[in-house]
Amino acid sequence: MPSEEADEALRGKTLTKYTENTITSKKEFKAMLKEVKSKGYAIDNSEDIQGINCVGAPIFNEHGYPVAALWITAPYGRLPASQFESKGKIIQKYAMKISTKLGYLTQSL
Repeated sequence: MPSEEADEALRGKTLTKYTENTITSKKEFKAMLKEVKSKGYAIDNSEDIQGINCVGAPIFNEHGYPVAALWITAPYGRLPASQFESKGKIIQKYAMKISTKLGYLTQSL
């Protein structure tokens, strides 16, 4: 989504710490959003629940707006950090296939 909209969504919100990996700084969170946009996928490195990792990618509608996500979740032993990049690329590939079926044309957001 546009950065202005992301800023508005964060305004007035507190980022609650759930584990030692939880991002609680809005500045760090915004930097992570830029990285996600660049890579095409996001990771949750036990940020919400200790020992549970996730990798996900956005699904876009015909206007290029994120409307859903495709992700995988597993205990860190089955989805270690060393697999984030390879799994992220796979998830991103299939999220893009779904996006295309929704009318999304690959474009720069």
